[in-house]
Formats: sequence, structure tokens, C-alpha cells
Amino acid sequence: MIRKRERSGKVQDILVQVNLAKEASKSGIYEEDLRGLLDCIETMPNLRLRGLMCIAPNYDQVETCRPLFRKMHEIYQRVKEIPYSTANITYLSMGMTHDYRIAVEEGANIVRVGTAIFGPRQY
Repeated sequence: MIRKRERSGKVQDILVQVNLAKEASKSGIYEEDLRGLLDCIETMPNLRLRGLMCIAPNYDQVETCRPLFRKMHEIYQRVKEIPYSTANITYLSMGMTHDYRIAVEEGANIVRVGTAIFGPRQY
């Protein structure tokens, strides 16, 4: 897929998901591996890093996710300071229907609120 995109000359904007809580049920890269992945993305001319994202665990007490969101915002701020030539890091996506208010308070500028709009998923 990447080689096809290279031939087309198109550039794909991307967010990288960070799995801060190291939950097996969630995708994403661990914080300690993030810099290596970002450096690799920098070498791919058809990818443009636009930001980071994370999904907090579904805690019973929603306030419990605040430290995780705060840490993710700190990581986002550090990544923005790295002088990548192709990145345009603008977005921090964190927070879902149940915890988006805390995510916004901690610096999110994208939230995912599908459950609030469409209702719970039917599995």
C-alpha cells in the first residue's frame, strides 16, 4: 500500500496511536517505542504526521483517566518540539463519549463521541 501511494505522489495525513496504559485490548505503540516510529515515519515521503491519539481504559470512575490524558498531552507537546521536516503536528485525539470532557480539559482537540450520536454498538 505504501509503495502504491509513493507511485501516486499522494501524501496521507496520519495520527499515531499511543497505548499509554499498555492494554492488550487496545492497539497503539508504547511510549518508549514512539520516537523510533516517528523517526521512521519521517523517512516516508508519502506520510505526513499530523498528531497523536490515545484511548484511555474504560474506568468505572471517569476521573481516573485524567493522569493518563495529562501525560499524553505532555508527550504531544514534546513531539511537537522535535524538528521533523515533513510533520505538521497539530492534533491530539483523546477522549470518547464517556470521558471526552476530561480529555478536552487536558488538551485534546479531537474527541470521538460516536456512542453519544449513534448509541451503543451492537456486537
